Amino acid sequence: MTTISDTALTDHHARIRGKTIIITGAGAGIGKETATLFASYGAKVVVADKDFASADRTALQIRRSSDSRNIVSCRCDVTDWDELVAMYELAMTKFGSVDVVANAGVGEVGGLLKHLPNEERPLAKPMTTIIDVNLTGLLYSQFENLFAASVILLGSIASWYPLVTAPVYTTAKHAVLDVMRSLDASFTANGVRITSVHPFWADTSMVSKVYRHNILLGIPLTPTHPDPGINGAAFLVPDGGALTFMIPREEFKLGMYQFIDKNSNARSVALKGPRYHIRVISVLARLFWKKLLVMSGAASVGGFII
Repeated sequence: MTTISDTALTDHHARIRGKTIIITGAGAGIGKETATLFASYGAKVVVADKDFASADRTALQIRRSSDSRNIVSCRCDVTDWDELVAMYELAMTKFGSVDVVANAGVGEVGGLLKHLPNEERPLAKPMTTIIDVNLTGLLYSQFENLFAASVILLGSIASWYPLVTAPVYTTAKHAVLDVMRSLDASFTANGVRITSVHPFWADTSMVSKVYRHNILLGIPLTPTHPDPGINGAAFLVPDGGALTFMIPREEFKLGMYQFIDKNSNARSVALKGPRYHIRVISVLARLFWKKLLVMSGAASVGGFII
């Protein structure tokens, strides 16, 4: 088991200089931050979003901040197969290759219980936007992703922990984790590295301002800026260890972080095979109840970066 400090996450960023990166959902939030970070490391970036205006704004901001001309924006609804194909064709035409693909998603839309009937309204058809974007769109993109060298799927803390206020979102994000695990063997056989990143709550439009500013900021050791998750995405691009714990910045390194830091390497040496995996799962289970940042890298049983 490898322990990586937060500052070491970008040690390998030079490896992505000149690589072509496609990022969907890059008009705002984590997708936008990811596009900006990759561009700052010298990557060629395709900024894709269903809202073309937001994608174009992101691309313009990146060009201004990085003085890079290797940035292109496009509209892409990931639930539309033809638009996905057009996005890949744009990348190939503009840059000649696709090296890394990162898929961002959307938050809970509508709310499942809002569709239940009551005395004032009949039974309504549930909205499937979350499944369409976060799962169907992700599955669509995997066929094209076989032409890339590295694929990064954006999961969530909801991939591991049920969010009672977002059942459909939780369902989709649970699926993201298992899509990564299920495709690992076939992608590896084709020379493609597939991983997934699972951030905790981030300061994006997906989380209401009331929740961000009044609840999350009151939880000790809870960084709300998307940067930790973004750096994880950058770190996952090069080949690395199969099973990894990421320890956040020193000011956050308290309590459970110290527990992991002290025990992870010692236990990985002593335990082998099934006994090792059982111990890892038990440690992670305790972490999930603390709702810490969780990230996952592909491995035989699914890798983890926390």
